[in-house]
Order: sequence, then structure tokens, then C-alpha cells
Amino acid sequence: MILVKEQEQGSVEWLASRKATFNASECGALFECSPFTPKNQLELAHLKYGELTIYENQAMRDGTDAEPIIRERVEKLYNIVLEPLVACMDSDIRFRASFDGITLDEDIICEIKNSKHTYDKCKEGNIPKHYYLQMQHQFLISGAKECIFAVRNPEDDDVFTTIVKPDNKVMEEIHLKWLEFENTYKDKELPPLEREDIDWELPALKLREINSRIKELETEAKEYKETLVSLADGKPSKGFGVSVYPTKRKSTDYKKLIADNNIDTDAYMKESVSWSVRVS
Repeated sequence: MILVKEQEQGSVEWLASRKATFNASECGALFECSPFTPKNQLELAHLKYGELTIYENQAMRDGTDAEPIIRERVEKLYNIVLEPLVACMDSDIRFRASFDGITLDEDIICEIKNSKHTYDKCKEGNIPKHYYLQMQHQFLISGAKECIFAVRNPEDDDVFTTIVKPDNKVMEEIHLKWLEFENTYKDKELPPLEREDIDWELPALKLREINSRIKELETEAKEYKETLVSLADGKPSKGFGVSVYPTKRKSTDYKKLIADNNIDTDAYMKESVSWSVRVS
């Protein structure tokens, strides 16, 4: 493992260096399972070899601000000293990782997140795949024996930790997939990120127009519903084809059920694919 000179996050030098390397945090896009931009290999290719730029948002800033606090709590919990650093692989400096913490003997690394959603998933025993791949990439760089995955719930400041072990098969898959990615996209004409043909343009613009009208009507309908509920004054009421009445629902808190009974949900997981249309 070779240490990389520290650079200010978000600086021109930092961005340029990330374009030239295979970074652990990009593994989700590499395997097309990232919920963030870049989400897939095409967006990742435009980020590295094209003009796509990702700007820091408030969630990123909050995570950066919380990192030292979470790291200190992990150090106390495990009685270790962790040092954040950036390093690349001895045998191929294109492979790089930013460690939120690593021990002096390099046996233990730490990956820190600050997210209510990730916290809830981990409490259920489900580490998000894109983060698991990120940690396996870090094992590839560091040769560490274990990773402490620490996730803070920003709503109540609780920190959940779990230990992740290296998986040689996954690490080899990551290594090969990065090389295939570079061979596919580097120094090649990149496919456009968005379709620009007229066959797509006409129905897309029409859908956006309809969606805008729907939102306006939903807002107007909400105002009238609230007025009628207020006029009902807590009593079932009906008139001119419109009824106002109370409804009661019961539901099971499956997250709490799983957590309280320590249920392993892997055996009950199923995967399906459906197509959604999102209008921006």
C-alpha cells in the first residue's frame, strides 16, 4: 500500500486525481447498484473520461463534518487508534481508496457513514451492496483483516457498528471489473448520457406537460379536501356527491418485528425487476 499525498477534497487537483484512478467509493456505479450519481457504468465513464461533474451536497458535507466524531467513538468502543488516509495499491497505483480510518499495523480499517436509511438497513442486518463493495475494494488496497463499518443515525446520534471481513472472490471480481471498465470506455467515444432523438423527445415533453398539470390539480384538490374536512367538524358528512368520513388502519411494523426477534431476512429475500418512469 502506497500513501497518496493529501489533497483538499473538492479541489481541482483532487478531482483530477480521482479521474485517473479506480476509487473504492465508485464501486457501486461499477456494479450498477449505486443509489447516487454516478449510478451506473455509463455515468461513471462520463465522470472519468467525459465532462460529468458531481458537486458536493449538504448530505455530503454533513457526513464529512460527522466523520471525526464517529471515528473517535469507534476508537473508544474498540480500544484502537484510527488514522484517516488515502492510499493506492502497491502493484497498480490506479487502484485507490480513501480510508476513514486505519490502524498503524494496517490490520483494521474503518468505513463511516452518517445516514438514517443506512443505519436502519444495517440494524436489520442488511449492509447496502454498494457499501459492501466499497469496503471490499478497500481490502484490495490495504490487505487489512477486517473493517469496522460504523453508521450514525443523525436523528438520535446513535452509532451502529458491525465487522466486515475480506472476500477474496469479490475482491478479484472488483479488480477484473475495473480493468474491463477501462478497456470499454477509456479513449473511446462515449455514448450520450441522455437520448436526444425525436422519437423520445415528443412523448417525453408531452408527459412532462401532463405531469405539471397533474401536480397543479393535486394541489388544488388537496385544498378543497382540507376545507371539506374542516366543515365536517369531526362528524361524517355527505353532500353533492362528496363524503367525508373517518378511517382507521392497522399495520405491522416489520422493521421492529425483525429487529426485536433478530430475524435473518436473507432466506426471505426475492428480487424482481420493474420499469419506472420518473419526470424531473
